[in-house]
Amino acid sequence: MTIGQRIRTARKAKKLSQEELAEILNISRPTVSAWENDVFKPSVNNIMLLSEALGVSNSYLIEEISLQTREGTIKKEPYMYGSSVNSNIIWIPLVSPEINVAKEHFKPAKEEYFPILDEEILKQYGSDDLLGLYAEGDSMEPQISDGDIVIFCKTPEWTSGNILVVSLCQHLMVKGILNGPHGQILLRSQNKDYRDIEITKDSCFEIHGKVIKIIRYRKPKSVI
Repeated sequence: MTIGQRIRTARKAKKLSQEELAEILNISRPTVSAWENDVFKPSVNNIMLLSEALGVSNSYLIEEISLQTREGTIKKEPYMYGSSVNSNIIWIPLVSPEINVAKEHFKPAKEEYFPILDEEILKQYGSDDLLGLYAEGDSMEPQISDGDIVIFCKTPEWTSGNILVVSLCQHLMVKGILNGPHGQILLRSQNKDYRDIEITKDSCFEIHGKVIKIIRYRKPKSVI
């Protein structure tokens, strides 16, 4: 099935009209119709909104893209990820904010994977280099909002002013990092309501990667 056919099938399974789906997503009905008739494809952000509104996975909606760019490979199963043959798309896992530092591994976020289509990112990174994380809270507003997807490359290296994914007390978070005036490391929020966090030798602190892309995620509104 094409992406449009998948959207139509999932919409009908949810017993929604095109008008109702458009209202949930805060878009026009002709846009939904154009998607379903494969006039044009929804953006990555709209795929995320569609998957939530229709109760399906991101990978279900865009599996057609994945299959088209994986010619000559094993057929893609749901949630499979990795580089495509012609590098038009890679799939990266979304991880949970909770991390088992002792075992040095991330926990998956509901077995979710996210497609990366950005050509500049694809030139620099492979699927093994990247992870995604749902941002939590408002500490990095206005640059990063609650629920946004933060794409980061796995590296312990940093320079002052970078935005990083770090862990404190086995919890992943997104923070700016700075060299303090006395040589200490400071974690800084974009939101001025939050104080800097000073990292000491006793801090349970680790750097996991540098943020390279933020996917703005606007949740669909409910229909009463």
